[in-house]
Amino acid sequence: MRYAAFVLPLQMSYNANYDNSGGGGGGGYSSNPYASYSSDNNPPGEGQGDKKMNKAQAVQLKIDDAVDIMNQNIQQLNDRGDKLEDVVDKSERLRGETEMFQRSAVRVRKKMWWNNMKWKIIIGVCILIVILVIVLSVVLSKKNN
Repeated sequence: MRYAAFVLPLQMSYNANYDNSGGGGGGGYSSNPYASYSSDNNPPGEGQGDKKMNKAQAVQLKIDDAVDIMNQNIQQLNDRGDKLEDVVDKSERLRGETEMFQRSAVRVRKKMWWNNMKWKIIIGVCILIVILVIVLSVVLSKKNN
């Protein structure tokens, strides 16, 4: 989420200035800054204009390649950001589920402890009753003799 807040304005600015798609803005830039210069504008000469144009075209090709690579990198960065957001969402959901599990585990543990204590108390009372019956029978039998 913090990632998207950082990268999204950067991507929008980049796409507005350098996007090759031709849609949405462009900021006065085009993918080919030499598009306004054509071979018609060059006066025929000794071939130096063609040589300069070939160098300019080679530089432009390198620039276009670099722009394409940057676009790919930004797309990969966006994909990575989306995946990171998915992981963050899943981890938050898992944290919530963990807290619910811990609460239910504590509840079950307390319930089992009380159930165990209840049985211990019942067994203890039964043993006391048996001891009391034995003691009373011994005392009453000696009293009658």
